[in-house]
Amino acid sequence: WFKMIKKFKQPTIYIFFSIIVFMFLLPKELIYNVFEKELLKYEIVISNEIRDENFSLDILNASVFYKGINIAKINRANFMSFLIYSEFNLINIELEEKLKKIIPYEIENISFKHSIFAINKIYINGNSKFGKFEGYVSLFEKVIKIELEESAEIKSSNFIKYFKYDNERYLYEYRF
Repeated sequence: WFKMIKKFKQPTIYIFFSIIVFMFLLPKELIYNVFEKELLKYEIVISNEIRDENFSLDILNASVFYKGINIAKINRANFMSFLIYSEFNLINIELEEKLKKIIPYEIENISFKHSIFAINKIYINGNSKFGKFEGYVSLFEKVIKIELEESAEIKSSNFIKYFKYDNERYLYEYRF
């Protein structure tokens, strides 16, 4: 009995160690480059960013362009990925003046979370001066659903016309 346990002990330690090493050495910058290439299909370009890859990938001071027009500046983005869980955080998003007519406030943070336990969904939550929001992207149903908490700032905004009011929350749904 002990010999059998001894035989399984060493391979189990090697497998466990390999998984830990793989999680830390997962090529996050490679994943980011694939993401940038995918955005390029929609004429979205991220430039002027500073990249720093350690345990996670940090992207600092990125400018976002759509069809050659600067639409936003992202102060910090952070990408962490493990074997079963990935998280992408955007921190301090400042929209350009022309877009402030639609979304008048800076977005403090947005988090996108994905797990292999809910492979169909990417969960979204965030905070901005117009309120807290949460939702998800359903990959199989090809729908984005966002719930926005009611706030005084959002009521006076043109941005609210994109949402439906229901049960003291504003709902947004988009099919792609």
